[in-house]
Amino acid sequence: NDASPDLYVANGNKSGQTAKDYCTRFWCHDIYSGGKEHDKAQWQVYLTEAKTYTTGGGSWNGFEHNHMFMNIDGKNFSDMAFLMNAALEEDCRAVIADDFNGDGRPDLAIMSQTLNQYRQSNDLHILMNQSESSNHWIGVRLGTAPGVSPMGARVTVGTFNGMQTGVYVAGDSFSAQQAPVKHFGLGQNASVDYLQITWPNGEVQRIDNPAVDQYHQVNPK
Repeated sequence: NDASPDLYVANGNKSGQTAKDYCTRFWCHDIYSGGKEHDKAQWQVYLTEAKTYTTGGGSWNGFEHNHMFMNIDGKNFSDMAFLMNAALEEDCRAVIADDFNGDGRPDLAIMSQTLNQYRQSNDLHILMNQSESSNHWIGVRLGTAPGVSPMGARVTVGTFNGMQTGVYVAGDSFSAQQAPVKHFGLGQNASVDYLQITWPNGEVQRIDNPAVDQYHQVNPK
């Protein structure tokens, strides 16, 4: 909530029983040995060789930990994943950020997968944000109306220190979709001059002097 957005990155493709990795062979050999046209015989050779790596024996970009890049005053990023117990050992996929308990501190939901010789298992990890801070925040929950979707809505928060803008979009996380919610950290700003929502149909709604440290439900008219 210091007004400098952070970044969480899920990593890992297929971790097997060994760190012996097929990725280097794929990029340094398989790609260059192929041609423009599809060769069925060559494709079968490739599948046979790759199978020993992808069915539990070897790895393909395996054992890659997740990263949590914390924004340092808008000037740089520092990876704090290990220190914040958010690196995870599994091969991770979908990630969404949301305030699951409504306390103003964005949490994380992460889907991971584990491969073994029998099956693939999927696990959901919920990482609750327990950081202590005196910073303020404000959030917007976007609603719907007949013929008006929140997809593409632009939310702008104006304060004494300037503006912050967030756009609700699709496809910003692999195999996952964020909720129609925008959360803004305000730092030590205890007030907001205005909150403005520009809907995809061009409608603009403005709320002057909205209360901070809470979520505001805004529906298109």
